[in-house]
Amino acid sequence: MATRKIEREKWVAFFPEFTRHHAGKTVTLSFFGPGSGSHDDTHTHHLIDIILEHPGGDNEQVTIRLGAEAKAIVTRTVNLPVQVWLKAGEDDVDETLEVRSEHGQVILLHFRVRED
Repeated sequence: MATRKIEREKWVAFFPEFTRHHAGKTVTLSFFGPGSGSHDDTHTHHLIDIILEHPGGDNEQVTIRLGAEAKAIVTRTVNLPVQVWLKAGEDDVDETLEVRSEHGQVILLHFRVRED
C-alpha cells in the first residue's frame, strides 16, 4: 500500500488527469474537521470531476462533484487546501484520495478501481 504526496506545484495538472482516469468510477466519501465532526457517506456515487479553483490565489479551493451523468448530487469543497495524498491499496485495487485544508478539514474519496 503505497502512499504518495502530490506536491502543490503539480496540482494544476494532477486533478484533471486524475479526473480523466477516474470519472464515472464508484466512490465513497468521508469528511471531517473542526466544526463538522466526522461524516461517512454510506452511499456510493460516481465521480464527475475534481476541480482546482483559483490555483495559488488567496481563495484557492478543491471542489469535488459526485453524481451521475454530469448531474452533481453531492458537491464538497475544500477551502485553502494544503496537502493532497494518494494511497493505493493492495494490488492497486483500491485507491484513496485525501485532501487537507489549512484549517484541518479533510476529505477522503475511496475508489474501488477494479469493480467486481
